[in-house]
Amino acid sequence: MGTNNKQQRWARINERSATRGRAGSTAAPLVGQTYPENQAYGRLVPMPIALAESARNQGVEHLNQLLADLFTLHDLYNKHHWQASGPTFYPLHLLFDRHAEQLAEIIDRWRSA
Repeated sequence: MGTNNKQQRWARINERSATRGRAGSTAAPLVGQTYPENQAYGRLVPMPIALAESARNQGVEHLNQLLADLFTLHDLYNKHHWQASGPTFYPLHLLFDRHAEQLAEIIDRWRSA
């Protein structure tokens, strides 16, 4: 799928999402969506680069683990963002919120690369 097709698809999704939550509309999930799979999990697409398949497999495994760890850390920051209490509530609340937002940006940049 070309970059232009992906951009058009996301533009349609964002357009539909933008209409949700307006006065008179009801919140409803977007159901029945089907999109082609870019690449099956655990499968490498042959590429003409100077890395052996075993090296690429190992790199993919490490990157997948790192991405999973980032998601876990993001979820932990969100959890503690809402569970902060006591005299340090507000500074911790802001700290955890800022860290969760920064991790979300990192994850988004990584996934779109």
